[in-house]
Amino acid sequence: MVMTLFTACTNDTTEKDKSNPTTTVTEQATEATTEQTTEAENNYHTLYFKDSSKSNKAVATFFHSVSGKSEDVEMKKVNEDKDTVTFSCEGDCSVYNMAYVTYGEQKTLEFAFNKCTSGWHKIGDELLPYMEGEVDGNFSEYDEVTLTAGEYEKNIHVWKPDNYDASSDEKYSTIYLPDADIFENFVIEQVKAMMALTDNKAIIIAIENNFARNYELLPKIGVSADEKQLGELEYDSMNGSEFAEFIAKTLVPYVQKHYNVYTDARHTSIAGVSMSGLETFYTVMEYPDVFGTLGALSP
Repeated sequence: MVMTLFTACTNDTTEKDKSNPTTTVTEQATEATTEQTTEAENNYHTLYFKDSSKSNKAVATFFHSVSGKSEDVEMKKVNEDKDTVTFSCEGDCSVYNMAYVTYGEQKTLEFAFNKCTSGWHKIGDELLPYMEGEVDGNFSEYDEVTLTAGEYEKNIHVWKPDNYDASSDEKYSTIYLPDADIFENFVIEQVKAMMALTDNKAIIIAIENNFARNYELLPKIGVSADEKQLGELEYDSMNGSEFAEFIAKTLVPYVQKHYNVYTDARHTSIAGVSMSGLETFYTVMEYPDVFGTLGALSP
């Protein structure tokens, strides 16, 4: 645009330009204004809040975690069924990066505000992300895989998007979850939202943890302060170091062989929260050639 404006201000003009020397500049100014307006509009994102307690009113508070700038926006009721009521409003993603919703006399937890999440569903004490317009909570549609891990078998859930193409030239990134039980549903909804917004595609590989969770997610990197509380192993279980090796050397190769995914570390990630966050951090430190990205939440 600078080049065009510069040209319009030189003597190298056509007869049309001479008859109306301000036309080009005016047009360019109009285009610039239109582009700025479009950019500003694109900064806005619609936030949905689905409330199982069916409140009559909801107010979204948008704020920036660093500057502290905030704004209260009353949400409009856009849908209601026998189980929930849904509210919505718009916020500026270029100004705010966090939000919470006040409904009735209660307030939700603070959550990240960006275009990667369509909405939040308040179910009892839980606040879960969801995609507006889609049936949320549909987490059971995954491939079930069983692999031998040490002296026992591990159940694996492999979630694929509805339009998964096993033969496409474009590969899928992979996200591994060491503890499916407390993290799987949340991640699936987040990934759905991100795929709807971007061209990135991914599948999720979640590992069930049952009788041996406290041992499999505890790497052998020292003496635990809770060693006495852990007590003797009731089962023949892997420790966290062996579990990390199982993920990197058994599970990842299996997935890369049987699914249409990238095989480089850049497109291979792993994420966990609490103890699985600790296991995630340890796994990436031990196998940086396998995993290029980690999400260790509250390890």
